[in-house]
Amino acid sequence: MLHKASQPVFRPMGEAQAAQLFAAHFGAALPQDTALHGQTPGDFAVIARRAQLLGETRAETLAHWLREEALLRGETTGRMGV
Repeated sequence: MLHKASQPVFRPMGEAQAAQLFAAHFGAALPQDTALHGQTPGDFAVIARRAQLLGETRAETLAHWLREEALLRGETTGRMGV
């Protein structure tokens, strides 16, 4: 009998996780009143690379880019598959 392989469950990062990853990648706190929804660790890596290439260090700009990255991927609800 063949068993169906378990599928990994992906959940969106919580606000605390996003804030920690922001600080880890950019060395700055997530700007106040900034909500990040639907970002993945890969989004942070992409934006960190862009920031390095362009010399961008402003936290507001980096947070804006992270929101755009999720929107470009079609992530608006923070839930996968919706």
